[in-house]
Amino acid sequence: EHLPLVEKKRDPFRNRRIMAYHSRYIHAYAFELHREWFYQWQLTRSAEDAESATKWAEISLCCDILKEQRYDLLMHQSEIAAEKDLGHALDLVWSAIRTVPKHREAWGMGARYCLRKGDGAEAAVMSAFMQSISKPQATGYPRSDRFYGWEGADLRIRTLRAAGQTKLAEESEEKLFDTNGRRFSLLHATRGRPAKALETRALWLKSAYVPLGVEHIFAVDADDKETLAALREFRHVVVEPGGGCVRAWNAAAAASSGKVMLQLSDDWVPCHDWDVQIWSVLEKAARSRWEDTGKPPGEFSPETIANTPLVVAVHDNHRTDALLCMAILTRARYEEQRDEIEERIPRVDSDGKPAGEVIIQNPGAPYLFSPEYVGVFSDNEFTVRAYRDGCVIQAQHIIFDHQHPIWGGVPEDKWDETYRAQNAPERYTSGAAIFKRRNPAAP
Repeated sequence: EHLPLVEKKRDPFRNRRIMAYHSRYIHAYAFELHREWFYQWQLTRSAEDAESATKWAEISLCCDILKEQRYDLLMHQSEIAAEKDLGHALDLVWSAIRTVPKHREAWGMGARYCLRKGDGAEAAVMSAFMQSISKPQATGYPRSDRFYGWEGADLRIRTLRAAGQTKLAEESEEKLFDTNGRRFSLLHATRGRPAKALETRALWLKSAYVPLGVEHIFAVDADDKETLAALREFRHVVVEPGGGCVRAWNAAAAASSGKVMLQLSDDWVPCHDWDVQIWSVLEKAARSRWEDTGKPPGEFSPETIANTPLVVAVHDNHRTDALLCMAILTRARYEEQRDEIEERIPRVDSDGKPAGEVIIQNPGAPYLFSPEYVGVFSDNEFTVRAYRDGCVIQAQHIIFDHQHPIWGGVPEDKWDETYRAQNAPERYTSGAAIFKRRNPAAP
């Protein structure tokens, strides 16, 4: 009774139906498997992970998927392709644009790839289209919005510089900074570390609560050709070599216009929302001093903070002494830091004969650190004089991690050329002598 019927015929579609049933979600599984491998590739950058991400992307693109998913696949693949072939990466970006034209991410990434290719004009065209796209209404599908905020504005300015439209770039930068309160100037001296310099810049801007309220200025020696080439798209000043980091910081300070100035180098790591935290400390201190003068509280403004000479003492996550190894000061304090310049004017009597000379002391230009220094001991003078003048505000709860190799226990023979030059024994000898001459009463 259990024998099969003799007249039963084979169903030629049976296996197809079974396989079709089990593969009915292949589009979803392939897409999610691609994403898993892609996210892993972002961490590892390994060829194996890139191959796996690409394999599942190609399967997904053969399936019936949402256009938003197709867009994501193309953008992910462009990022992988850009590691070796920027031309192919741009082809994938254009495919993504044809799929979803009105989203900034593809235009922005295309502009970045053009910058990496050295095509500033094409990058500027793509960033212009990017800026013309308004943020779309939420649809429930997750979308990247990184180019709708400060990163989009920053990219647009970079492409303008790369395209040779420097004046327009500067005007755009100035307008954005003014609109967002003109609060902070990051004065970033760098030499011989272009990749690290750019990484540090990005970290400080991303960590700010209002990145567009922060102006960042690189200061680079004229003979550091590699760094100058890498930073050509970014705001920077060029200084004559030989003056060390002090000359660079002073040049950046002279070019700045923020209400508060921060000395920066490649080895500083900020805390989250560092700008809000510093501003809050300064506002509290400035308001207290304002009220002590008996002035009406209603007249207090952000300009009051800029016009109050203050210095903020943060913690560098290492030191236990009082050294202010990062200069954070208001513009008023910066304007106070000057050396008098002696001017001798010859005198003549009524007969036109020489009659000695008149000596006049004129205030010199303001500085972040005295131009007599090259590097070390400039912060010692900054510290001593700030405490002497009673303008230091303690804010040890704010931690900016100073990742100098000395704190990491890295042997000196492993330091790069910039670290070795700045910390050479002769620099310490010279710096100490200048400090003692300029600050004879200091301990």
